[in-house]
Amino acid sequence: MELLDTAFLITSFVTLFVIVDPVGLTPVFVSLTLGASNYERKKIAFRATMVAAVILIIFCLFGESVLEFVGISMPAFQIAGGILLFITALDMLFDKRSKRRKNQSGEGEKKMMFQSFHYPPPSWQSQEQSPQ
Repeated sequence: MELLDTAFLITSFVTLFVIVDPVGLTPVFVSLTLGASNYERKKIAFRATMVAAVILIIFCLFGESVLEFVGISMPAFQIAGGILLFITALDMLFDKRSKRRKNQSGEGEKKMMFQSFHYPPPSWQSQEQSPQ
């Protein structure tokens, strides 16, 4: 058996690629570095990559030892991670639905508020039009 199995490397790369989501974070990075020059953007990107790499290496080297010291087994950690991921997914699913419902119910209120600020109510119009 090889020291670094090709299937393991591919699986690890795909997992990290999905977790980091560089395609989805590109617009965030661009918006955060909007006023920066190209040199500053490259410097920021390099620094962020190095910090992430150091954190990843530290957890790769000492993460299992820390879990063992605390008394958490790897299967328990995986189950807890799955439960947290499931709860997050449910929260995202129902939160978006509730926000959409709030937006749909709030549209009429926004239109009404917009109209009340820009157009005088009928009672004002009648007072302005009536000669005094």
